[in-house]
Amino acid sequence: MKSTFRYCHLCQAHCGVEISTDDNDNVIKVRGDKDDPLSKGFICPKATALKDLHEDEDRLRQPLRRKGNDWEEVSWEEAFEEAAAGIARVVKRDGHSALGLFAGQGAALMTGLHTGLNNFYGMFEAPPFFSPNSIDFLPQHIAGFNLYGGREPYPDLEKTDFFLIIGGNPAVSNSSGFSGPNMKQRIRDISRRGGKVVVIDPRRTETAKAADEHLFISPGTDSAFLLAMYHEILRMPVSFDPALKNLDVLRQHTAAFSPERVAPVTGIPADVIRRIASEYMNAPTACTFGRLGTCIQDFGGLTCWLLLMLSAVSNNLNRPGGNFFFQTALGSAFFELASNMIGLPGSRHSRVRGLPSMGNELPIVTMAEEILTPGPGQIRAFISIAGNPVLTAPNGRQVEEAFASLEYMVAMDIFVNETSRFANIILPNTSALAHDLFPTFSYNAPLRKVAQFGPAAVAKPDGELYDWEVLNGLGNALARHLGRDYQPQESAMATIDALLKKGPMGLSLDILREHPHGYDMGEQTPTPVDFENINVLKPGQGIDCGQATYMDEIQRLEKALFEQARATDSLKLISRRDLKSIGAWYHNADSMMKGRERCVLHMNAVDMEERGLCDGDEVSVTSRTGQLEVVVEGTRDMMPGVVSLPYGWGHKRGDFDSASDTRLSIATQRPGVSVNDLTDEQRVDEMTACAAASGTPVTVAKIAS
Repeated sequence: MKSTFRYCHLCQAHCGVEISTDDNDNVIKVRGDKDDPLSKGFICPKATALKDLHEDEDRLRQPLRRKGNDWEEVSWEEAFEEAAAGIARVVKRDGHSALGLFAGQGAALMTGLHTGLNNFYGMFEAPPFFSPNSIDFLPQHIAGFNLYGGREPYPDLEKTDFFLIIGGNPAVSNSSGFSGPNMKQRIRDISRRGGKVVVIDPRRTETAKAADEHLFISPGTDSAFLLAMYHEILRMPVSFDPALKNLDVLRQHTAAFSPERVAPVTGIPADVIRRIASEYMNAPTACTFGRLGTCIQDFGGLTCWLLLMLSAVSNNLNRPGGNFFFQTALGSAFFELASNMIGLPGSRHSRVRGLPSMGNELPIVTMAEEILTPGPGQIRAFISIAGNPVLTAPNGRQVEEAFASLEYMVAMDIFVNETSRFANIILPNTSALAHDLFPTFSYNAPLRKVAQFGPAAVAKPDGELYDWEVLNGLGNALARHLGRDYQPQESAMATIDALLKKGPMGLSLDILREHPHGYDMGEQTPTPVDFENINVLKPGQGIDCGQATYMDEIQRLEKALFEQARATDSLKLISRRDLKSIGAWYHNADSMMKGRERCVLHMNAVDMEERGLCDGDEVSVTSRTGQLEVVVEGTRDMMPGVVSLPYGWGHKRGDFDSASDTRLSIATQRPGVSVNDLTDEQRVDEMTACAAASGTPVTVAKIAS
């Protein structure tokens, strides 16, 4: 029996794993690597199920070609040629704007896709590009761009005395946004050494249950709560850093957000807001963390900006125990992996609604309408890479309609899933356990200065291709058909080796191979920064606390919260993470689907009583975009007026012309419903064009028996 030490690639925590295999490359067991310097033996249930994913009989091993409403296997040569011919036909006729590209989470977590996508995209003339970023972390990226020129400070959980979490559930996501395995234990460690952890969320999450204090907050009002904190902080006798500019401007704009005025809107009492502001400011050190909940709301851009700047205003920026700029193995070389796609916010706009981009990336809420709306620039061909937007993008039924209308579609995926079923050609890569891996995406922010190479645990079977080989094959074929230049990857690891050697720590793959449990360079320490020149795009201007765009957002927020009439007859719908899922993944693994039904509507008992509901009742949940039928479950973990569905379910979709069924034999036995059949693509944060999926207005009613 052989043991291979690598990391779990399924989320940004990247816990170290030991994979045991026999002489025939059968996976015997997956366990945590106790010698991993970051995870120290911890793994979540998803890592143990890497074996299930590797052995899944529904996982594709060869390319598929659509044959009516069925599929047939074809050779790689046939698949690349037909896929390239179909895409090229549309591009030659209608131009590069007629081709849409989507890259899902798998494209960030699989090394070969992450390293190769930049060159692949660069072969085209900036076609519409979409990703989950604009229903995820986009507002925080833009806030970091505006405040610090693209850098983002992360929480120092090892030394902090006060940890404020808003709209995040790192105990389930294992951090997300940075690499921090075993977050529940890290949160408890803060309390055990005399610190305090406060969670603010509409749901009493798994993280909240591990924290010292949890406060319910009405969805979409995080920015109002933060402005009330600023209202108090900016009146305290604090010696602010002279690099903080325009504090008076910010103080003036927070005047309308007294705790008394904000309390009825947020649901957090005024005296509690004052206490939290005081505890945060008086703690020896304090740090903040916001995640999905802070981003996907009507004022997500403002919320993320306020949260990022809170460390600066409290003198906790770039110091131990606060939020600081991490030191990493790749450093700025990391950004070479997306140079064709990154750029200035608002550098282009979507065709139909005119919503702003982030570099060349357009908001995902525009994807379906860019396909369905006739006219010059209409998307008629599409390449979907390692993602499932039918289940993860707002108004999933509209996304289905859009994909069904395409002239030609190619999917790079290992399953016939809810999105890839619309493709003409599906191109699968071999099992992740057969890949060499390096965590380019999340090792840009690990809680320790670590770097880990993940060697393949099994050999690649004959006739299968690595992810970077699939990109190369499709890229070469497209280049021939379009007469374009394309630079294929030598290999994903050759790219990583070159980037490591450029990085600030002078590493290489040879060095990492000598450290099979991970190369540990010690605890994170702040990267030295001159606060007057902290914004690399605006040197010499310090930290602008009164940026005009955000001051305008504060005024817009005041009108939205205090002046406009607010509906009272609807509930607010939020999504929730599930420990045994990652987005829409892992519902086809038998070990992850056992046990109680997890796709149920969570609802406060008061709201259930008002509607005459009992546990186990089947209810209809209705929004502007759709209606679902689901079982309701009462819980004290929900704030009154708020309901919750898990994210990534809905594996029985119904028929569409030209679409065959999925091949997910386990997932379709317990399909659940998709929360994104209810979220609204028309609801966006006006500033960032990120989907405002949290707090979707819904009605809930019992279905008559």
